[in-house]
Amino acid sequence: MKQRERQPFPGLAVVQETAEDGTASRPILKTVDPGVRNCDRCYLSSSCPAAESGSACAFSLPVEIRTKEQRADVNAALLEMQAGRVFSLRFAEELEGGITNPVLSGELDRYMKMAKTVEDSEENSFSVKITATQKGAAETGLISRLFGRDEGEQARSLPDPITVEHAAIETGFVDAEVIEDKAA
Repeated sequence: MKQRERQPFPGLAVVQETAEDGTASRPILKTVDPGVRNCDRCYLSSSCPAAESGSACAFSLPVEIRTKEQRADVNAALLEMQAGRVFSLRFAEELEGGITNPVLSGELDRYMKMAKTVEDSEENSFSVKITATQKGAAETGLISRLFGRDEGEQARSLPDPITVEHAAIETGFVDAEVIEDKAA
């Protein structure tokens, strides 16, 4: 079997994220325009206003969803798109003499479910970021730093290490920051 150089699937790329200080920090997976779609094989070519035989697709979807604000923008756009479907079907229902369209009822239900999901995610979100780093002498543990030396000594005498979601917390300093608290 012939071995070839491997690459990500079309539409995906691994890029190096850049930290605020300009240094490369970590590789991240992103979606990119694969550039493989062409008019000759596109199922929309018969009705597309930009279709041109032998050409690559003239359109792209430059969407990035990396932050809370970007996610909110995409959710708003999807809700608007779904609302457009509902209103178009309602117009078609009226043009047909007001006969109830079961497809419209389904699209209304879908819109309401989407709107409720978006509303719940915006109102009930609460995030906490915890960073643990080693500070000071090794004999000064996390419990001692948080609650005092006596409690730290008592915690060290426990038979098994205390774990949080399968990650043992060793000596160190915890720096916790509330990212967002919508409940307040």
